Order: sequence, then structure tokens, then C-alpha cells
Amino acid sequence: MVSFRAVRARSGQSLALFAIGVLAVAGCVVAVGFSRATNVSVSSAAALLLLGIVALAAQGAVSVRARRFEIALAQLRGRHGLGLLRTAVTEPLVILLAAAATGVVLGGVLARVVVSRWAGDGTTFQMSRYEWVTAAVVLLAGALVVATVSWRTTCLPLSAKLDSLHRPRHASAAALLFSLLVLIGAGVSVYQARQLGVRRADWVSFLSPALLGLAAGQIAVWTVALVSRLAMGSTRLNRRLGWFLTLRRLTRRADSVATIRLAVAAVVVAGIAVSAWAGSQTWRDQTARMQTGGPVAFAVAAGGLRAYIASHEADPSGEWLMAISASPDPSGGSRRAVFVDTPRWDRVVGSHFEGTPVASVGSEIDALSPAETVQTAQGDTFSVTLSAESVDRAWPTRKVQRIEGRLTSYGFAPLQFTVRYVTDEGDNYTLQVPDDPGTRPPLVAPGYVGHTAAAPGCARGCAVQSVSVQGVSRNGQSFRVTEMTFAGMALLPAGTSGLSLSETSRALRAVASRGGLDLSVTDAYSSHLLLEWERDVLPAALVAPGVRLERSRGVPQVYGPDGDARPIQVTGQAAALPLLGRAGILLDLGTALRGAGGQISGAQARVVARADTPAQVLDDLRGTGAVGRQTTVEQAVADIQRGPRARGSTLYALIAVFGLLIAAVSLVSSTAEQRRERRSEAASLRVVGVGVGDVAGSHRAEAAVLGTAVIVVAGVAVWIGCRALLDVLPLVVPGEFGLLLDATPRLGLVAGLAFGAGLFVALVVFLSFRFVARSSPPSMLSDEAR
Repeated sequence: MVSFRAVRARSGQSLALFAIGVLAVAGCVVAVGFSRATNVSVSSAAALLLLGIVALAAQGAVSVRARRFEIALAQLRGRHGLGLLRTAVTEPLVILLAAAATGVVLGGVLARVVVSRWAGDGTTFQMSRYEWVTAAVVLLAGALVVATVSWRTTCLPLSAKLDSLHRPRHASAAALLFSLLVLIGAGVSVYQARQLGVRRADWVSFLSPALLGLAAGQIAVWTVALVSRLAMGSTRLNRRLGWFLTLRRLTRRADSVATIRLAVAAVVVAGIAVSAWAGSQTWRDQTARMQTGGPVAFAVAAGGLRAYIASHEADPSGEWLMAISASPDPSGGSRRAVFVDTPRWDRVVGSHFEGTPVASVGSEIDALSPAETVQTAQGDTFSVTLSAESVDRAWPTRKVQRIEGRLTSYGFAPLQFTVRYVTDEGDNYTLQVPDDPGTRPPLVAPGYVGHTAAAPGCARGCAVQSVSVQGVSRNGQSFRVTEMTFAGMALLPAGTSGLSLSETSRALRAVASRGGLDLSVTDAYSSHLLLEWERDVLPAALVAPGVRLERSRGVPQVYGPDGDARPIQVTGQAAALPLLGRAGILLDLGTALRGAGGQISGAQARVVARADTPAQVLDDLRGTGAVGRQTTVEQAVADIQRGPRARGSTLYALIAVFGLLIAAVSLVSSTAEQRRERRSEAASLRVVGVGVGDVAGSHRAEAAVLGTAVIVVAGVAVWIGCRALLDVLPLVVPGEFGLLLDATPRLGLVAGLAFGAGLFVALVVFLSFRFVARSSPPSMLSDEAR
């Protein structure tokens, strides 16, 4: 039976055990529920689970030891064995059960609030088996510690149970073994976390911050004890009685120093969480700027060519708009490419990428400036004009012969032109002129004949890929092509529009003369390339570190906007690229579009604009009909925040809050538990003539020593933890090629958190023992003796 009067008599220990149990269970329920709602591993709650179990173990042991007189009384009344053990464990177990039930209810309520507020629109929380299992683990761990300590207490001799003196004891072998296991576990967990990395992190990786914190706390305990013991030998202490009393207490009473163990551990977890939170804010901003490609971005569904034409149409001067396009690697690797209208980079992008890894592109962008860019056309027809005299001379003769009762023509092949181009919707299109192979060119002017055909898809702008010809000329004669235009753009003379004559083959002879072409064709069954883009100069490219390029005959290649491989010349490196992140290749868009086909599936194109772009320019851009949804950096940041990509840092912040609350309750409870013995100690010292000021000074010195130890050890441990774990814990989800979280610890945050924790410890110790010396007259010893 549980005596509520006895619980009330030990209200301090009972309330502390209940509070720690509630915080541990509620925190784990919130952490597990939030991790499930944001697709973060539920193992993330391992750090809080460990801190909660350690705090429950310590407080449970204190609660059992506080009942040793009651256990002794039960033994005097004839209880032994399991009956005595049942007497010892019943009260703390009932408190733990009440704490677990309250923690589940409180955790469920808090989880619903947290999930609905931070996990994204429409996300709800429902208790699952993961939350129940986590709460059960906390309860069972606390119960196991209570049972173990109770068993040890019941096995003590009756005289030891009735002994009211607090005698200094050496650490037990089990305690030393546990401390060494914590140190080894911290080292192993950090090593494994760094070996696994952010993509393969498991529960050991998530446990590493708590283990590192507990190891740092244990080191702090040993350091304070060792330094105090060494300082005891100083002769200067003969004149400073307060400091002597402090050092003597710190070397002889382990509970005085052990109060900081959990505090340091919670500060380490909180330091990593705070640094991750600050780093994730920077990561969100950098990722948003990388993803938008500029201060303001407009999506272009029709591809890079349409984006290029729209930006030049709305902003001919190149002051405000820039086209950008990205193409995937067909093999799914890192050979992705981003194409930028590089001559506009400095004016449009400016300082947009300043402070991000993409900023390194700015110093290398000039090397990508093209000598020639794609020439675009805007119109609706294709026309070709020939000399009538040359047609009469070279046109083949149609021969007709009756075969099996039918008249069949043979020996006749017309002259037909094939134009391949990319429409303003980003599609490939093939135009054959004339449609009827047997059509003789009609008269278009005195002495000239030709064909004219509609060129669909060029209302907003298109680009020619190539011009081919098929046919045959009679007796080696040449057709004289005097003019060829496509959508208002002159294709002749060759080179006017960037298209040059292809290499002469045996079946085709094309000679430029007097601004036109003399064509002689001998193979009527094949199409021969007539005009194509010059490819002698390899496009310059920037490559992100670690990208493996395909090579053909030793020359690196990249996939262009149309998905075709083309040779490039690598001129430099950049830490990260717009749209692509840490892996890919950057080239000039205008150069890459020369002769390229339509946009492939998975590619993305956009027009980016300066933040101060005039409204008229934006209206002109929208008037082209090319652009769609507008995205700003602020909107991109909001999208990232609503998604699960940076929820790990939020989760760790929640874990840190609960960890700090647990540590604070443990610290206050531990110091409050020591007040009775401190009063007895102070009364004893006053009996032998030690003044009240010296006793009070020893408590002030103790608060200063413990606070300083927390500041130093926690600060160093947080710094080490951030350097070792920030870049390997899945605090953010950058994706395969996304920007990584900056693992550099924030010195101001680390120092501020460590100082705040040390100040809190010092204040709690100071306030707990502030009036102990004055309120402990020597007469209280005789009162206790009665």
C-alpha cells in the first residue's frame, strides 16, 4: 500500500521524480510524433530518451534512498525478502506510473499542437505504436533502476539503513565501469556517425550527441574533483578557510559535483540543436537562392530557347532579365548541366548569391562568355529562290515507260529542302519544301523560280538546327540558289545567321558564289546536310568538384538542353551551381542552344529578374506568353519550411528544450536534497568555531566552481560536438546534390549557451545554499540527536 502521508512527507523527491518522468515521457512522445509527421527517423528521439532515462535513474535512486528509514522500520516489523522489496519499490513505481500516464496525455496534446503548427498544412498527429513503445521504454528503464536500487537498499545491514550520517564513499566498481562505458560509447558513436554520414544515419548516430554530452559531464565531474584535490595541497588555503571548505567538500562528496553531469549533457545536446537551428536558417536561405537562380524567377514550360527569346524580347538591353535552363543527366548521375545567359549574369544576378557556395561562379563567369550565340527567328514562312536558267539546265528529265500495262515514271528525283528547327513551344519540327516531290518550282519573279511554305511554331521565335537537301541534278549541272529565308531570317550567304556550309561530300557539291549557292546533287536516295552550325570551337564550362565527365576520344562531354552529348572545354571549377547545387556543369545558354533540339523531359527553364526590375519590363515579359508562376526567394524559403527538408533541426530544438527542462528539474532537486545535510554540516562547523561568513563563503565558492566548470567543459564539448556531428546528422535533407548544412560552430551561440548554463548552475547552487549557514545554529545538532 502506498501511504500518501509518506509521499507528502517526501514531497520534494516525489515531485521531482514525477516531474522528470512526465517531461521524459512527454518529450519522447512529442519527438517521435513530430519525426513521423515530417518523415524524419524516429531514432531522432534517442538522445532525449537517453537523457530522460539517466535523469530518472538518478532521481529514482535518490527517492529510494530517502526511504531507507521506512524500509528499516518495515524490516524491524518482520518483513524480509520479497515483502521488504515490495515495500521499497511500491511508492516510486506508483509515482512513475502516474508520471508516465500524465506524460502520455501531455505529450499527445503538445504533439498535436507542434505537428499542426510546424509540420506543414494538413498534417495531423495520432498516437501510434511508436509513441506507446517509447513511453513504455522510459517507464521500464525507470522501474528497473528503482528495483535495482531498492534491492541494494534492502540488502544493506539494518545498522546501515538506520545510519543518519552521510559518509563519503569511494565510487563503486559498477559506477566506474558505467562511466568508462559512457566515454567509450561516446567515442564509438561519434566515429560511427561520421562513417555512416547523413544518408545512412541510424539510432547510434542520433544517440551520439547525448552520449557525447554525458561523457563531457563525467569529464567535468572528474576534472572538478581532481583540480580540487590538487588545490588542497596549496599553502595559500591556510588563510582562506571558505575555499578550503569548498575544496574539501568537492573532493569528499560526490553528490556535490555530480549535479553538473546531466546539466553538461543537456547543454551539449542543446548546443548542437541551437547550432543546427541557426545553420538551418542559413541553409534555407542559401538553398532558396540556389533554387530560384535569381531574386525573382519565372517558370518557362517551353524550355530554354523560349526563356532565352522571352528575356531578350522583354529586355533587349540585358539590364534586368536573364534566361537559365537546367538539363538532367539521362543516366541519373551528376553530369547534369545548367545553362545561363552569361553576358547578363553580373547585371542581373549581382550579389544575389553572395555568402553562398554559388558565389564562386561569379569569378569564373567571364570565361564562359560566347563568341557566337544562337540566332532566333520570328515569322511564319520558309522560302527558297533559284535561278530559272539553272533549273532549266539542271532539272532532271522525267522518263515514262509502260510496265505491265501501267505508265511508270523513273529516272526523276526532285530537289527538296528539309529544315529542322525548334518551335517556340520547345518542340522539334521538320519542314520539307516542297511537299510534293514532283512539283517544279513556280515562277516568283522574272528569271527566278522558288517555293514558299508555312513555318508553324515561329510566332514568338524559333531556332534552326540544320538545312538538308535531297534530289539529283542532270548531267552534273548545278542549281543556282540565290536566296533562302526562314521566318524572316536570311540563311544565305552562309554564315549570315551562324549556319555554315557542311563539308562537301561525293554526292553533294555546294559552292558559295555571289551571295548564293551552286548545288550539284548526284545521290537521289539520301538526304544531304547542307547548312549546319559551326562546331570547331568547344564551349567553355565550369564544373562542380567531384563531377565525373563522360569522355569521347579524351574530350569531356556534357548533355545539352536537348539531351544530346556534346564536347566541352573545362575552364574552371565552382563550389556549387544555380539550380543544380553541388554537382553539375555550367555553360553559356546562347552557345548551347546553337543547333540544339527541343527541351527534353525533366529539364527546367526560367527567366530570372532583378529585385528592382521595373514593372513595365515585367509586364512585357508576361506579355510574351512564355512565363508562368513567379517565385521569389522568400516564397522559396517558405516552401522549404513547409516541407520536411529542414525539419530535423526543428525536431532537435524540441528535444533540446525537453532535455534542458529535465536537467533543470534534476539540478534543483539534487541541490534541494542536499540542504538537510548541508545544514548539519554547517552546524557542526559552527560548533568548532567556524564563522557563518566562512561557511556561506564556501557555498558561494562552490557555486562559482561548478558554474565555471560547466561553462568551460560544456563550451568545449559543444564546439567539439558541432564540428563532429553537425554535418553527419540528418538535421536537414539536402538531397543528393543539394547544398550541405554549414557545420562551422557559431562561436557566439556556443559561448552564450555555455555561459548561460554555467550561470544557471551557479545561481541554483547559490540560491539553494544561500541561507544554510545562518539557519543552522549549533543547537540543531542536539535537536536532531533527540
